[in-house]
Amino acid sequence: MIPRTVLPAGPEKLFPFDQNGAVLLYLVAVILIAGTLGTAIVSLTTTSTLGELNYNHSDKARQLAHSGLDYAKSALEAEDPALRNAFRSGSIDGTTFNLDKGRFILTVNQDTNETDLYHITSEGRVEVGRSGESGFLMSGEHLIGDGGGGGPPGNGGGPP
Repeated sequence: MIPRTVLPAGPEKLFPFDQNGAVLLYLVAVILIAGTLGTAIVSLTTTSTLGELNYNHSDKARQLAHSGLDYAKSALEAEDPALRNAFRSGSIDGTTFNLDKGRFILTVNQDTNETDLYHITSEGRVEVGRSGESGFLMSGEHLIGDGGGGGPPGNGGGPP
């Protein structure tokens, strides 16, 4: 036969200490847990939002760099002789074109072996001087008289 332990009757015998503060302790614990969860949710939401903004800035910088390439190619074929000659003469070396939402910086160089071939480098930049600044560097070639350009632009990425 297994001996049985008899517990004393009543909760005051099981817990010899005063229970008046137990509800307050439970309430403090619940508030701490809720505060920790709230802080974690705010932190995750902020991180997600900032990540999305950085992606958008990077995409805008890429689009600006591509716009710079397109602009240079059209300027090399321009009907306006002043614009065409400015691009063909090599005076477009690190020239910045400011737009409403960013800028692109162009460098256009004539090929040393083939006089009708131009090498173009375009750097798109957004949020310049701010914490969300982003840049994208892209390069390509253009053959005068080719119309659409001398092939696909080169890959770029990130700030130079």
